[in-house]
Amino acid sequence: MKLTPVQISLEETCAYLGCRGTPPPALARQAAEAVRMAAELARPRTVWREFALADLPLSGRDIAAHLAGCRRAVLLAATVGQEAERTLRALFRTDPAAAVALDCALGAAAEAVCVRLSEEIAADYAARGESLTPRFSPGYGDFPLSFQEELLARLDAGRRIGLTVSPDGLLLPRKSVTAVMGILKNTAGTARQPERSGCRDCPRYEACHIRKEGILCGK
Repeated sequence: MKLTPVQISLEETCAYLGCRGTPPPALARQAAEAVRMAAELARPRTVWREFALADLPLSGRDIAAHLAGCRRAVLLAATVGQEAERTLRALFRTDPAAAVALDCALGAAAEAVCVRLSEEIAADYAARGESLTPRFSPGYGDFPLSFQEELLARLDAGRRIGLTVSPDGLLLPRKSVTAVMGILKNTAGTARQPERSGCRDCPRYEACHIRKEGILCGK
């Protein structure tokens, strides 16, 4: 999977930079350059697998409600890779303002990778007459962040895509996303949509400590 600048949301990048609505020209130029760099640096890697819900140690009322009616679920993980992370750290030492913009663009890039992966998985299940719930990630609502370790182990994500988790539950590389999607049988030609448009649609956008750390939870 390769990203182009067009596939990375400039609007989302600006939103992560704290700008809503039409950005000032200087900010728009800075964000556009950051998006260009993010597309160049990103080396997207993804992995997913299906599991029976009965085999997953999920806890929390929110994830239970989200998966109501499902007997199976998909676990997924996506990352933009280590190279982008190394470049970002180096840029913070030489040009902090550009680094902040790149940090936000890489967050939007990780979301773009996850959207594409979710769409590919959804198409696979649609061919079988099934649909997927929206993504729901550890750390959202009362779904514990501690499930990150279990999720990555189930996917063998460290070996397969180089994605690990820190002792406090943060993904490494940081510009990565993990999530759970329930699998539903389509009825009467209807299906639940698999995607939301990212952090800006989340009811916890303003208060979210995960977003403030520059990390995406996958919602």
